[in-house]
Amino acid sequence: MITVLMSPIGVPLAFRAVAFSRASYMLEHFREVAVGSIDLFPEINPAQLRLTTSEIARSIAEMKKTSAAAWVTSVHLGMYGGELCWIATVSEPPLFGSLLLGESNRLREIIVVPVTDATGERAKVVPLPASYGEGLWFDRDIRVHAQDMFPTRTFTRAYLTWSPEHNGLVYVTTSYYEVPFGPLTDPMVHIWDPRTGALLAQYRPEEAPDWVVQRWDEEWLEAMGAAFGEFRWTADNELNFWNGLPYYSDRSAEPAEPEGLRYQIWPGEGLVGVYLFQNKRNPSLLELVIIARRDGIYLYSLDHLALISPSEAKAVARAGLPELPSGEYTTPLALLYRIGSDLYYHIPIFILQDGHYYPAYFALVRATDRRLVRVSCAGVGGLREAVLAAYSLVGREAERYITLNGTLVGRYEYVEGGNTRIWLEIRLDNGTVVAVLAKVELLDPEDVYLLLSKEIGDRISVLVDENMVVVDVLE
Repeated sequence: MITVLMSPIGVPLAFRAVAFSRASYMLEHFREVAVGSIDLFPEINPAQLRLTTSEIARSIAEMKKTSAAAWVTSVHLGMYGGELCWIATVSEPPLFGSLLLGESNRLREIIVVPVTDATGERAKVVPLPASYGEGLWFDRDIRVHAQDMFPTRTFTRAYLTWSPEHNGLVYVTTSYYEVPFGPLTDPMVHIWDPRTGALLAQYRPEEAPDWVVQRWDEEWLEAMGAAFGEFRWTADNELNFWNGLPYYSDRSAEPAEPEGLRYQIWPGEGLVGVYLFQNKRNPSLLELVIIARRDGIYLYSLDHLALISPSEAKAVARAGLPELPSGEYTTPLALLYRIGSDLYYHIPIFILQDGHYYPAYFALVRATDRRLVRVSCAGVGGLREAVLAAYSLVGREAERYITLNGTLVGRYEYVEGGNTRIWLEIRLDNGTVVAVLAKVELLDPEDVYLLLSKEIGDRISVLVDENMVVVDVLE
């Protein structure tokens, strides 16, 4: 009887204890825990902006492989020709069309797709006869081969990259040790020869050479980070075993996207893993970020900045797009970078049709207020051109808007074409009185509420365009 009564409670609590041990381990092993700022995120040269995901690169590789019968067995990030690329491995044509056996169970080539190339224009095919590779069968799969040599470790990632030390392509595997009913510990990096399967080197992640672009095991970081967000109780990153029973705290967090660790080029730092977390109770808000750098894992709280989450930014980017006769819009990436003093999500928008991705738009969504700049690829000649055009528009937008600070001395409301208008008179700090117009349909509900709550004599701060129309209410 006791066993029957305890099982429904004991089993979930046991799993909860495992997750809590992972959260506690993660908190102890952050190299730095701090409050973040907008300056945490760097600016980037638009020409270096990553525009693709592994799914997009795979669709390109399927079109570029030299044998239609061959299989694309894996797609991962790696360095080739001094550039960050997607490297897709391609097998020999399978025996009888479906079996990787004998001479079919080996690699024949790789397809190299720069992360800045969304159409495959710069993709290249590189012959690579090799006996080991991810996605091959049995012990020819490099992860199975690694597991056989280190049976107590869990290998989750294997990618090809160029090694200047070995003057050729090598396999990099990342792994960890799973403590029974406990945390995931001891992440490691191993280097392998894809032709022979020989172990060439092994490192702790922070000690690996610079050409090892992904040194922290992705599954390890995602699992441990998700557990940390689940039990996060306060803004000071205190953990609570009972968080979520019966309700989550205001500071609990969850990954902003499934498998949401994104690798980005950060000028001066190289390839950095950026893992964004949204607030668990309000998924439209960005709560924190975990950053995987070469020398360790860093945690920064972002809730005080009132930034929107990637999912919210993607919804803004897709809003109002024309209906498609076939296919669907998809936004696989939302990368945060600064443009000047503002923080923008960089969002390429594709049309997904019959398994292929066609660039349609590029959007910049300001993370502080959802302001959208969106450019059609067809209108400017391509996705890369759309990126440059969007950057140009942001620059002109910054010049076009001005901030007015002062005291509200007059307010009048009327209706025009079914829409409410609010005429505001503001005495600036230098004594000048200016009139501005607020169009309710163009403002967020929070801004409208703030305007309507203002009394004559209250301080007010608004952002206006060249026509003196309010585009944002700052105070």
